Amino acid sequence: MKCNTVHNHDIGPHLAKHYPSNRHLNSIECQEVLTLLEVGGNATLVRNYIEKKTGKFLTNQDIRNMKMKFSNSCEESKVVLLKKFVEMDESNVACIVLDDEKNIEIIFLQSRKQCEWFDKFSELIILDGTNKINNAGMTLYDVLVEDGFGSSCVVAYCFVAQETKVSLVNFLQIFWTDVKVTLTDKDMTEIVPLNEELPQSTNLLCRFHMLKYFRSKIATYSCSKETKEQLMQLAKRMVYALSVDDMNQVVAEIESISPLFHEYLSKNWLSCKGTGAPLNRKSYLQCATANQ
Repeated sequence: MKCNTVHNHDIGPHLAKHYPSNRHLNSIECQEVLTLLEVGGNATLVRNYIEKKTGKFLTNQDIRNMKMKFSNSCEESKVVLLKKFVEMDESNVACIVLDDEKNIEIIFLQSRKQCEWFDKFSELIILDGTNKINNAGMTLYDVLVEDGFGSSCVVAYCFVAQETKVSLVNFLQIFWTDVKVTLTDKDMTEIVPLNEELPQSTNLLCRFHMLKYFRSKIATYSCSKETKEQLMQLAKRMVYALSVDDMNQVVAEIESISPLFHEYLSKNWLSCKGTGAPLNRKSYLQCATANQ
Protein backbone atom coordinates (compact mmCIF):
# COMPACT_ATOMS: atom_id res chain seq x y z
CA MET A 1 0.00 0.00 0.00
CA LYS A 2 1.32 3.42 -0.95
CA CYS A 3 0.35 6.80 0.44
CA ASN A 4 0.17 9.57 -2.13
CA THR A 5 0.93 12.90 -0.47
CA VAL A 6 0.67 14.92 -3.65
CA HIS A 7 -2.52 16.96 -4.03
CA ASN A 8 -4.51 16.18 -7.16
CA HIS A 9 -6.05 19.68 -7.18
CA ASP A 10 -4.88 23.27 -7.04
CA ILE A 11 -3.88 24.61 -3.64
CA GLY A 12 -2.82 27.97 -2.31
CA PRO A 13 -3.84 30.87 -0.04
CA HIS A 14 -6.20 32.22 -2.70
CA LEU A 15 -8.20 28.96 -2.48
CA ALA A 16 -7.83 28.29 1.24
CA LYS A 17 -9.79 31.43 2.11
CA HIS A 18 -12.86 29.83 0.49
CA TYR A 19 -12.86 26.84 2.87
CA PRO A 20 -15.85 26.87 5.26
CA SER A 21 -13.56 26.58 8.28
CA ASN A 22 -11.73 29.76 7.23
CA ARG A 23 -14.97 31.64 6.50
CA HIS A 24 -16.33 30.97 9.99
CA LEU A 25 -17.08 34.12 12.03
CA ASN A 26 -16.73 34.28 15.80
CA SER A 27 -19.64 35.32 18.02
CA ILE A 28 -18.67 39.01 18.08
CA GLU A 29 -18.37 39.15 14.29
CA CYS A 30 -21.69 37.31 13.86
CA GLN A 31 -23.43 39.76 16.17
CA GLU A 32 -22.10 42.69 14.15
CA VAL A 33 -23.41 41.14 10.93
CA LEU A 34 -26.84 40.54 12.50
CA THR A 35 -26.96 44.11 13.81
CA LEU A 36 -26.25 45.49 10.33
CA LEU A 37 -28.88 43.21 8.77
CA GLU A 38 -31.41 44.07 11.47
CA VAL A 39 -31.29 47.78 10.59
CA GLY A 40 -31.79 47.00 6.90
CA GLY A 41 -28.18 46.78 5.69
CA ASN A 42 -27.63 45.58 2.13
CA ALA A 43 -26.29 41.99 2.15
CA THR A 44 -23.52 42.70 -0.39
CA LEU A 45 -22.37 45.85 1.42
CA VAL A 46 -22.40 43.99 4.75
CA ARG A 47 -20.32 41.19 3.23
CA ASN A 48 -17.77 43.65 1.80
CA TYR A 49 -17.54 45.47 5.12
CA ILE A 50 -16.93 42.27 7.12
CA GLU A 51 -14.37 41.03 4.59
CA LYS A 52 -12.44 44.28 4.82
CA LYS A 53 -12.58 44.32 8.62
CA THR A 54 -11.80 40.65 9.36
CA GLY A 55 -9.94 39.51 6.25
CA LYS A 56 -12.32 36.54 6.02
CA PHE A 57 -13.89 35.76 2.67
CA LEU A 58 -17.68 35.47 2.76
CA THR A 59 -20.17 34.54 0.09
CA ASN A 60 -23.59 36.08 -0.40
CA GLN A 61 -25.04 32.72 0.60
CA ASP A 62 -23.23 32.97 3.95
CA ILE A 63 -24.97 36.30 4.59
CA ARG A 64 -28.34 34.90 3.49
CA ASN A 65 -27.92 31.91 5.81
CA MET A 66 -27.16 34.19 8.74
CA LYS A 67 -30.14 36.38 7.89
CA MET A 68 -32.44 33.34 7.72
CA LYS A 69 -31.13 32.02 11.03
CA PHE A 70 -31.71 35.44 12.58
CA SER A 71 -35.26 35.60 11.14
CA ASN A 72 -36.13 32.18 12.53
CA SER A 73 -34.85 33.12 15.98
CA CYS A 74 -36.94 36.31 15.84
CA GLU A 75 -40.07 34.33 14.96
CA GLU A 76 -39.48 32.01 17.92
CA SER A 77 -38.80 34.90 20.30
CA LYS A 78 -42.06 36.61 19.27
CA VAL A 79 -44.06 33.52 20.19
CA VAL A 80 -42.26 33.22 23.55
CA LEU A 81 -42.94 36.87 24.38
CA LEU A 82 -46.63 36.53 23.49
CA LYS A 83 -46.95 33.47 25.72
CA LYS A 84 -45.40 35.41 28.61
CA PHE A 85 -47.77 38.32 27.93
CA VAL A 86 -50.81 36.04 28.24
CA GLU A 87 -49.40 34.27 31.30
CA MET A 88 -49.01 37.63 33.09
CA ASP A 89 -52.80 38.04 33.15
CA GLU A 90 -55.36 35.56 31.85
CA SER A 91 -57.46 38.49 30.60
CA ASN A 92 -54.68 39.69 28.28
CA VAL A 93 -55.30 38.94 24.60
CA ALA A 94 -52.58 37.89 22.14
CA CYS A 95 -53.24 36.61 18.66
CA ILE A 96 -50.98 35.57 15.77
CA VAL A 97 -52.25 35.20 12.20
CA LEU A 98 -50.09 33.29 9.69
CA ASP A 99 -50.15 33.65 5.92
CA ASP A 100 -50.32 30.75 3.45
CA GLU A 101 -46.56 30.22 3.75
CA LYS A 102 -46.76 30.00 7.56
CA ASN A 103 -45.06 33.37 8.04
CA ILE A 104 -46.36 35.76 10.68
CA GLU A 105 -48.81 38.17 9.03
CA ILE A 106 -50.45 39.80 12.07
CA ILE A 107 -49.63 40.11 15.77
CA PHE A 108 -52.49 41.47 17.89
CA LEU A 109 -52.07 42.56 21.52
CA GLN A 110 -54.59 43.82 24.05
CA SER A 111 -54.10 43.98 27.81
CA ARG A 112 -56.83 43.53 30.39
CA LYS A 113 -56.98 47.28 31.05
CA GLN A 114 -57.19 48.02 27.34
CA CYS A 115 -60.11 45.59 27.04
CA GLU A 116 -61.90 47.48 29.82
CA TRP A 117 -61.31 50.85 28.11
CA PHE A 118 -62.57 49.49 24.82
CA ASP A 119 -65.74 48.11 26.40
CA LYS A 120 -66.48 51.55 27.88
CA PHE A 121 -65.58 53.82 24.95
CA SER A 122 -65.95 51.73 21.79
CA GLU A 123 -68.33 54.05 19.91
CA LEU A 124 -65.42 55.81 18.21
CA ILE A 125 -62.09 54.22 17.32
CA ILE A 126 -59.02 55.96 15.91
CA LEU A 127 -56.77 53.93 13.63
CA ASP A 128 -53.24 55.16 13.00
CA GLY A 129 -50.42 53.24 11.33
CA THR A 130 -46.70 53.84 11.87
CA ASN A 131 -44.50 52.48 9.11
CA LYS A 132 -41.89 49.89 10.10
CA ILE A 133 -40.06 51.63 12.93
CA ASN A 134 -39.64 48.39 14.93
CA ASN A 135 -36.86 45.83 14.52
CA ALA A 136 -39.33 43.31 13.08
CA GLY A 137 -39.93 45.57 10.08
CA MET A 138 -43.71 45.44 10.59
CA THR A 139 -46.22 48.28 10.45
CA LEU A 140 -47.65 49.10 13.86
CA TYR A 141 -51.32 50.08 14.07
CA ASP A 142 -52.42 51.84 17.24
CA VAL A 143 -56.13 51.54 18.00
CA LEU A 144 -57.30 54.39 20.20
CA VAL A 145 -60.56 55.50 21.79
CA GLU A 146 -61.52 58.77 23.42
CA ASP A 147 -62.96 58.96 26.92
CA GLY A 148 -65.55 61.40 28.23
CA PHE A 149 -62.86 63.96 29.08
CA GLY A 150 -61.45 64.07 25.53
CA SER A 151 -58.32 62.09 26.41
CA SER A 152 -57.20 59.33 24.07
CA CYS A 153 -56.41 55.81 25.24
CA VAL A 154 -54.65 53.06 23.30
CA VAL A 155 -56.88 49.99 23.45
CA ALA A 156 -54.97 47.62 21.16
CA TYR A 157 -51.74 47.17 19.23
CA CYS A 158 -51.56 45.38 15.91
CA PHE A 159 -48.34 44.59 14.01
CA VAL A 160 -48.95 43.94 10.30
CA ALA A 161 -46.30 42.47 7.97
CA GLN A 162 -47.89 43.95 4.83
CA GLU A 163 -50.30 46.90 4.59
CA THR A 164 -52.73 45.09 2.31
CA LYS A 165 -56.49 44.95 2.28
CA VAL A 166 -56.42 41.25 3.24
CA SER A 167 -54.21 41.90 6.28
CA LEU A 168 -56.38 44.76 7.51
CA VAL A 169 -59.56 42.72 7.01
CA ASN A 170 -58.03 39.91 9.10
CA PHE A 171 -57.10 42.45 11.77
CA LEU A 172 -60.59 43.97 11.86
CA GLN A 173 -62.17 40.53 12.12
CA ILE A 174 -60.15 39.98 15.30
CA PHE A 175 -61.12 43.36 16.67
CA TRP A 176 -64.65 43.59 15.24
CA THR A 177 -67.27 45.22 17.43
CA ASP A 178 -70.25 47.57 17.29
CA VAL A 179 -68.31 50.71 16.36
CA LYS A 180 -70.29 53.78 15.31
CA VAL A 181 -67.48 56.07 14.11
CA THR A 182 -63.93 55.48 12.84
CA LEU A 183 -61.23 58.10 12.29
CA THR A 184 -58.34 57.59 9.85
CA ASP A 185 -56.20 59.50 7.40
CA LYS A 186 -57.06 59.37 3.67
CA ASP A 187 -55.55 55.93 3.09
CA MET A 188 -57.80 53.72 0.99
CA THR A 189 -56.08 50.56 2.26
CA GLU A 190 -57.59 51.50 5.64
CA ILE A 191 -60.89 53.05 4.54
CA VAL A 192 -62.07 50.26 2.20
CA PRO A 193 -61.70 47.43 4.78
CA LEU A 194 -63.33 49.63 7.44
CA ASN A 195 -66.35 50.29 5.21
CA GLU A 196 -66.65 46.59 4.39
CA GLU A 197 -66.14 45.16 7.88
CA LEU A 198 -67.93 47.96 9.76
CA PRO A 199 -70.70 49.01 7.34
CA GLN A 200 -72.76 50.46 10.18
CA SER A 201 -70.03 52.95 11.14
CA THR A 202 -69.23 56.41 9.78
CA ASN A 203 -65.66 57.05 8.69
CA LEU A 204 -64.18 60.47 9.43
CA LEU A 205 -60.90 61.71 8.01
CA CYS A 206 -58.22 63.23 10.20
CA ARG A 207 -58.24 67.03 10.02
CA PHE A 208 -54.48 67.18 10.51
CA HIS A 209 -53.85 64.99 7.47
CA MET A 210 -56.46 66.80 5.39
CA LEU A 211 -54.80 70.17 5.98
CA LYS A 212 -51.38 68.64 5.36
CA TYR A 213 -52.51 67.38 1.93
CA PHE A 214 -54.16 70.74 1.12
CA ARG A 215 -51.02 72.67 2.06
CA SER A 216 -48.85 70.46 -0.15
CA LYS A 217 -51.23 70.82 -3.10
CA ILE A 218 -51.59 74.59 -2.80
CA ALA A 219 -47.79 74.94 -2.70
CA THR A 220 -47.59 73.52 -6.26
CA TYR A 221 -49.77 76.27 -7.78
CA SER A 222 -48.18 79.14 -9.69
CA CYS A 223 -49.98 81.95 -7.92
CA SER A 224 -48.98 84.69 -5.49
CA LYS A 225 -48.08 84.02 -1.87
CA GLU A 226 -51.12 86.00 -0.77
CA THR A 227 -53.44 83.83 -2.88
CA LYS A 228 -51.91 80.65 -1.46
CA GLU A 229 -52.40 81.91 2.09
CA GLN A 230 -55.99 82.86 1.27
CA LEU A 231 -56.69 79.38 -0.14
CA MET A 232 -55.18 77.76 2.94
CA GLN A 233 -57.37 79.84 5.24
CA LEU A 234 -60.45 78.88 3.23
CA ALA A 235 -59.39 75.22 3.35
CA LYS A 236 -59.21 75.44 7.15
CA ARG A 237 -62.68 77.00 7.28
CA MET A 238 -64.00 74.20 5.08
CA VAL A 239 -62.46 71.49 7.25
CA TYR A 240 -63.84 73.02 10.47
CA ALA A 241 -67.29 73.82 9.05
CA LEU A 242 -70.07 72.55 11.31
CA SER A 243 -72.78 72.28 8.67
CA VAL A 244 -73.18 71.44 4.99
CA ASP A 245 -74.34 74.99 4.22
CA ASP A 246 -71.24 76.52 5.82
CA MET A 247 -69.00 74.14 3.90
CA ASN A 248 -70.71 74.80 0.57
CA GLN A 249 -70.33 78.55 1.08
CA VAL A 250 -66.58 78.16 1.61
CA VAL A 251 -66.29 75.84 -1.40
CA ALA A 252 -67.98 78.50 -3.56
CA GLU A 253 -65.42 81.08 -2.38
CA ILE A 254 -62.59 78.69 -3.25
CA GLU A 255 -64.01 78.16 -6.75
CA SER A 256 -64.13 81.92 -7.38
CA ILE A 257 -60.46 82.31 -6.38
CA SER A 258 -58.92 79.11 -7.78
CA PRO A 259 -60.92 76.85 -10.12
CA LEU A 260 -57.88 74.54 -10.19
CA PHE A 261 -57.95 73.95 -6.42
CA HIS A 262 -61.74 73.57 -6.55
CA GLU A 263 -61.36 70.88 -9.21
CA TYR A 264 -58.85 69.05 -6.99
CA LEU A 265 -61.22 69.21 -4.01
CA SER A 266 -64.20 68.02 -6.06
CA LYS A 267 -62.29 65.08 -7.49
CA ASN A 268 -60.43 63.90 -4.39
CA TRP A 269 -62.29 65.12 -1.31
CA LEU A 270 -65.80 66.49 -1.69
CA SER A 271 -67.00 63.25 -3.28
CA CYS A 272 -65.26 61.12 -0.64
CA LYS A 273 -67.58 59.59 1.94
CA GLY A 274 -66.65 60.76 5.39
CA THR A 275 -64.43 63.74 4.61
CA GLY A 276 -65.48 65.00 8.00
CA ALA A 277 -66.18 68.61 7.02
CA PRO A 278 -69.97 68.45 6.56
CA LEU A 279 -70.42 66.11 9.49
CA ASN A 280 -71.15 67.55 12.89
CA ARG A 281 -68.10 66.29 14.76
CA LYS A 282 -69.42 67.63 18.05
CA SER A 283 -71.79 64.68 18.13
CA TYR A 284 -68.74 62.41 18.03
CA LEU A 285 -67.06 63.66 21.21
CA GLN A 286 -64.09 65.99 20.75
CA CYS A 287 -61.89 63.99 18.40
CA ALA A 288 -60.53 65.75 15.31
CA THR A 289 -57.25 64.07 14.47
CA ALA A 290 -55.60 60.65 14.40
CA ASN A 291 -52.43 62.25 15.82
CA GLN A 292 -53.34 61.55 19.42
